[in-house]
Amino acid sequence: PQVALTTSSVSGMVTDSVTNTPIAGALVAVQSTSLQVITGGDGRFSMTGITDPAFTVRISAAGYLSSTASVNGTTHAQYTTNAALTKNTEPATGPAAGVVLRSVEPSRPAIDPQSKIEIEAELYNTTTTEKQVIVTATIFDAQGNTVEEIQQSKLVNAANSIAPIKTLAPSAVAEVEFEWHNLSRSAGTYAFVVRVQDTNGRVIADGSTAFMINPLAQIGGDVSVNPPITQAGSNQPITMKANVMNFGNLPIPAGQPGDGCEMCCRATHLTSGSGYSVRHPGGRSHLVAGFV
Repeated sequence: PQVALTTSSVSGMVTDSVTNTPIAGALVAVQSTSLQVITGGDGRFSMTGITDPAFTVRISAAGYLSSTASVNGTTHAQYTTNAALTKNTEPATGPAAGVVLRSVEPSRPAIDPQSKIEIEAELYNTTTTEKQVIVTATIFDAQGNTVEEIQQSKLVNAANSIAPIKTLAPSAVAEVEFEWHNLSRSAGTYAFVVRVQDTNGRVIADGSTAFMINPLAQIGGDVSVNPPITQAGSNQPITMKANVMNFGNLPIPAGQPGDGCEMCCRATHLTSGSGYSVRHPGGRSHLVAGFV
């Protein structure tokens, strides 16, 4: 007999109601719970562990009107819910009215740990007067948690490109670039939400995109020898120092090739060592070995 499910799951796709293109970085949340996920670059999402057979999902994305979808189940099951969101066309008011955020695009769809990604936002001043705006961004993980707030951006081909307030010429298209170094962040989908504000702090436009951080186990570091040159047969003591780091976002199992401590101990006589085990993402080991 088939085993009855004890929780429900829901999956689906979020698209633009006019163009039918996928919306990356949309937030999908089960109301009255803490369950939420971010759509990937293809607009798709999947969520498990829903304890109530009947539930309501709320879908929201930067630059769109939010939407809800109700599942009126009586038993736990696997459900599919697709959502088509409508652009928020409410006209902006205030000193920056008329500035439109045309697009938000990553430099590449996926990056490795310890690498940098660039996000480019295209702004369009639809008016015949100069406008001043502030452009910021927020990065969210796949569960919708805030990873980092980014306040600094660069206005491409501008004299004072990194100034907090960006000046947009009349009827001009401007490109604003963000850079983010991911360190050893966990693998998965991340959303990058850009917000355009006037100088009074009012949000007049926003948009989002999504990118992936790849899973990777990677060791790196450097070795120094003191003295760098010695005479063969001189019996002069030599010290070797190694700095080893886990540059990936996956743990390295004990005893595997690439564990800096074990490699050094096998190769030389280890006289001292310190640091956080390289078996863990972001871990460092500082090793000193001496021999004659």
